[in-house]
Amino acid sequence: MAILDGANSQETMPSSAERDLLANALKSGWADGDGESRQRRAIREICIAAARDPETREQLLITFRRLLVDAADGAQLPHGRKRNVVLGRLAAIFVEEFYSVRLRRDGTSNDHRN
Repeated sequence: MAILDGANSQETMPSSAERDLLANALKSGWADGDGESRQRRAIREICIAAARDPETREQLLITFRRLLVDAADGAQLPHGRKRNVVLGRLAAIFVEEFYSVRLRRDGTSNDHRN
């Protein structure tokens, strides 16, 4: 999975694969307020893929907010308090997952929680 389209350009954008992954996870839990485990898995997958390259990892940290908003728009989540709460919760999950995944010296990711 390509984490960011044009990862070497100044105009780095989250790829459609990441937006779709996160949008699907958002949709899955929107109606009933559940789905945090699916959302966490989606965020973890994005963080692990980014951990393979330090530059990509740094770009993900910079662009995650845009990725999250784009995914919420793609999932057609209505603007308002509920959306803000969900996006805030996912931002907190992102920080946890982002810092739980380390880059190994051989360039592979390592989820140090295991």
